Amino acid sequence: TDRGDRMSDANHAPRGATEADRDSLRSLVGEVFRPSLTDEYPQLFHAANLSNCRVVEVDGKLVPHVGMTVQDAAIYGCRVRVACIGGVATHPDHRGAGHAGACLDDAIAVAIADGADVMIISGDRSLYRRAGCRRVGQDLAALLTDGPPTTQKTTLRDATEADIPTLRALHHGEPIHWKRDPDTWRRALECGWVMNRKSRFVIVEAHGADAAYFIAPEGGEPVNSIQISEYAGDRQVLLAAFAQHAAAVAAPAVQWSISSHDAYGKALAVASGAEVRGSTPSGTYIVLDPAQLVDRMRPFIREYVGSVADEITVQTVGEGYRVAAGASEHALPDRGCAAHFLFGTREDRATPAPA
Repeated sequence: TDRGDRMSDANHAPRGATEADRDSLRSLVGEVFRPSLTDEYPQLFHAANLSNCRVVEVDGKLVPHVGMTVQDAAIYGCRVRVACIGGVATHPDHRGAGHAGACLDDAIAVAIADGADVMIISGDRSLYRRAGCRRVGQDLAALLTDGPPTTQKTTLRDATEADIPTLRALHHGEPIHWKRDPDTWRRALECGWVMNRKSRFVIVEAHGADAAYFIAPEGGEPVNSIQISEYAGDRQVLLAAFAQHAAAVAAPAVQWSISSHDAYGKALAVASGAEVRGSTPSGTYIVLDPAQLVDRMRPFIREYVGSVADEITVQTVGEGYRVAAGASEHALPDRGCAAHFLFGTREDRATPAPA
């Protein structure tokens, strides 16, 4: 069965979607997910990105879809290129024929050709694991069930298109951030869907200035907790704003992720009484080109290890890689191990990391 999932009829080669496919694509993802999906994700389904939506046509109809965007990001000042996968769907009548696996393989090839270093997939299942996807990172998850006592006075307001420069500046101030152009921000604000939820983009004002922003689900139906999808800016202001927002929508708790580098954010969460536990970033990750990624991150690595950073090499060996620096080397048997090695992980490793 696993082998079959990775095989596809040669007559049904994956390709990029076109405007002529839009109705068929809407029908496919609408049946597998929900009819409104293509409207909820304009970043994925807008005209300029359709060719990145990889599909297979059978008897005049699209039967699988692997959606992809490719965009730049910054990690501690180093620019990297990231492919993001979502909206993966196969029509129920065509499952088991290997079409989804073929489309994912095709998306990986397209992403590599587009210069991508890393691929993030929105889910975690055997199809992705076989391609080398792993849960990476050593982040934290915070859950606050009682608003923190605070004297911080904040004002919350919904962001509008006029706030895009503010959103961009706050987001750009984070050490790890996406390179989003104004059209990307505008489409996000217009559709209002983030992480499968109708969401609010909230500007947080403190001391008469825009100090932070966050994205959270809209109020409405009673919930056990609200999940913050994204945030940027002053951490103390944000903590007060999270509690204020939770109270406004009558949610008994609020959850958010804390990146492993954010020691102050963690300290604030703990001091507020939040439950903080180990977690990983959302989705699973494939390292598409380890040598290229290391090369792009070399200025950052040099800050930590000095001139030895210039000696680091990554060579492909069979299905895996060999990482070396001078006489020291480490074997990575496959893509999955490469993801764990380069980003760290809370998963069990197939091979241990070197000291």
